[in-house]
Amino acid sequence: LYIAIHTLYNLRNKFTDAEFANIRLHIVGDGDQMKYRLLAQKLGVQDSIKWYGKVCHDDVQYLMRTHSILLFTSIAEGTPHVVLEAISNRLPVVCHNCCGHGDSVDSTIGVKIHLVSPEKSVADFSDAIVDLYRHPERLEEMRRNCSVRAMALSWDRKADRVLSLYEKAIRDNKH
Repeated sequence: LYIAIHTLYNLRNKFTDAEFANIRLHIVGDGDQMKYRLLAQKLGVQDSIKWYGKVCHDDVQYLMRTHSILLFTSIAEGTPHVVLEAISNRLPVVCHNCCGHGDSVDSTIGVKIHLVSPEKSVADFSDAIVDLYRHPERLEEMRRNCSVRAMALSWDRKADRVLSLYEKAIRDNKH
């Protein structure tokens, strides 16, 4: 959240006041929010953040279907379900190019930020959001592409791939 809130602060300087009025950071989860609420207040972006706390699964899915992007700033998760759920809900993803989500997200459905430093991440996340905001047609194309990517990442597709590898190994072993 540190990176996400600083990204929001950085966006305030990249957008006009009218544009920035359209920007909202929606935070779902019941983790240690107090220090992040204080950070948002210190940076003066608290009015641009909606805190949901713990939300049921169906409500999270609804939020994904009704928002523009998933800003996923985590750097310490394998392949988080939230990224896969975002893709299946046609929600483009802006994330770091690391862990499993770096493999799940490609340029057809999102933007991957190289993990260098917190300051560089904030700058790059901000640039990606500005670019998508100013090019809504690109964002819409990513949204459409999410359906194709979700199929490619599905368990059925993975099972088919594993089965095909086993069949190939058996055929190669017979020769």
